[in-house]
Amino acid sequence: MEAVWSKEDPTKTLVNLSMTNHIMSHDTNRMNLGEVEYILYGSKSIDDNLKASYGSLFAFRMAVNTVGGFMTFYTPKGNTGIEIEGAALAATAASFGVIPTPAVKCALILLIAAFESQHDLDVLKKGGKAPLVKINEEQWECTMSQAGNWAEVGTREDAVTSGLMLSYRDYMYIFLFLKCDDLNGYPTVLKRIGDLIAANIRMQDGHDSFDLSNSYCYYELSCTVKVKPLMLDLDLVKRQSGVSDFTASTGWCTYNLDVIRGYS
Repeated sequence: MEAVWSKEDPTKTLVNLSMTNHIMSHDTNRMNLGEVEYILYGSKSIDDNLKASYGSLFAFRMAVNTVGGFMTFYTPKGNTGIEIEGAALAATAASFGVIPTPAVKCALILLIAAFESQHDLDVLKKGGKAPLVKINEEQWECTMSQAGNWAEVGTREDAVTSGLMLSYRDYMYIFLFLKCDDLNGYPTVLKRIGDLIAANIRMQDGHDSFDLSNSYCYYELSCTVKVKPLMLDLDLVKRQSGVSDFTASTGWCTYNLDVIRGYS
């Protein structure tokens, strides 16, 4: 079990903070390095949750890159899209017109988008960032050059990283938002968060049988509140007779509160 933070104020430490004031590790967090993925996908295996997360990321990137690919490459503009146009024309000629040029162009753009999406996923898994939408050829890592009548996919090293750049963490925020926005997904998110809290508490000494469903919390609040007058502070009101005596008294604007609230 990791030791408690030795710093006087652990909230000033930006690394490995946790609600339990213990360093986050596999000894203190049941789903360490995979808690958000568990909330999203629910498997007890971190590896399975990560695989599901990577699959969702690839599908997301594939959808966005497909749109960006058609915007960028389908209609030749200057040097952009010329290679795809040439490869499509060559394929149509080789098939004696059986395969239409637009169909070949669509297939080639989907191929490029798939390679680009895999490249984006590799970058995100390593902690890097990738543009959300790629609408310029300079932003694309994967390119296609014509080799005979076949399309060859390669990787550029001079791609421009511009536009809205998102990291793996940003995508987790997006997926969580989409999950919580769903009426059926929101209760599932709350339940899995509760499961994580209970699992982490059970890893503490003396709490191996902790069950969040048997936990009850409450608070008691006792206070005196004085409400500051609004209109009575106006100069026009203060000039009226009797107002100063009334405002000097605080009994009329003072409230005593004694509240008990709880939940389980």
